[in-house]
Amino acid sequence: MPAQVVPGQPLVYYMGDDARGEYIYKYVSTRVWDPADAAQGGLAIGDKYLGDGRLYAARFNADGSGAWSELNIANPAIAARPAYAFANQADVLIHARLAADALGATPMDRPEWAGVHPVTGEIYITLTNNSHRGKEGRPLAPANPRYYQVHQPLAPQRPRRHRRPGYPEPSPLRYRRHYPERRRAGG
Repeated sequence: MPAQVVPGQPLVYYMGDDARGEYIYKYVSTRVWDPADAAQGGLAIGDKYLGDGRLYAARFNADGSGAWSELNIANPAIAARPAYAFANQADVLIHARLAADALGATPMDRPEWAGVHPVTGEIYITLTNNSHRGKEGRPLAPANPRYYQVHQPLAPQRPRRHRRPGYPEPSPLRYRRHYPERRRAGG
C-alpha cells in the first residue's frame, strides 16, 4: 500500500509477507514523485518509481520503538550470512526473507494487508495468524504478545517523510498494538 504521495518526495510502499513468522517491509523509490505522472499512468510510470529504490525490513523493540533495516548486499550481516551466500543485490531482493533474517528483523504473525489512513498518514498492518506463537521457535514477544488469534491490526505511528536520494537513515519506527475491547455476550 503506498503512503501519502507528496510532490518532490520519493514514493513509499508498505507491505507484509503473508506467511507466519515473516516480516513487514517498506520500499522507498529513488525517484521523487512528479504530479504530472498521474495523468500518464501505465507501465512506464510504474517502472520509473518501482524499478529503482531501497527495501527495508522492520525490527521492533520491547518498548514499542523500532527501526527500518535496509536490505542491502553492502551490509556485512547480509554479505557474510553463513546459511546462504547472496550473489548480488538482486539476489538479496529476491530472497528478502533470508536477508531480513540476517538483519534480525522481527518475525510477525502473518502480516498480509497494509492500509494508510488518508488523513493522518498512519500505516495499519493486519496480522492474521499466530497459531504457532508461543510454541518452539516462535516465542511470545512484545511485538507478538498473544498466543491466540484476535484478528487486529498493528498500527505503526505516522511516518516521517523521506528526503531525496542520498537521504539519511529512514525515520524511526514506532508501533502500538490495537486491541479493541471485546464485546460481552448479550451486550
